[in-house]
Amino acid sequence: MAIMKKKYPNIKKILIPSFDGFTDKNNWYLSDTSWNTGRSIVTYEANLLIKYAKEGKIENLNIKGLSKVLKK
Repeated sequence: MAIMKKKYPNIKKILIPSFDGFTDKNNWYLSDTSWNTGRSIVTYEANLLIKYAKEGKIENLNIKGLSKVLKK
């Protein structure tokens, strides 16, 4: 979404959440921080969003609660 907002600001975007069993909206935080768990994947991607926003490669999404995700 962040790439689309940056490259194609006038195109309507539709987001579809993941339903893979371990990175779902309601369960990703239940796992530990070991490699390839829901929590480790979400944390990794959150850090990439911050990095790319600081580099100006994507829009700054100002995700509510992102700092809480990274502290868990």
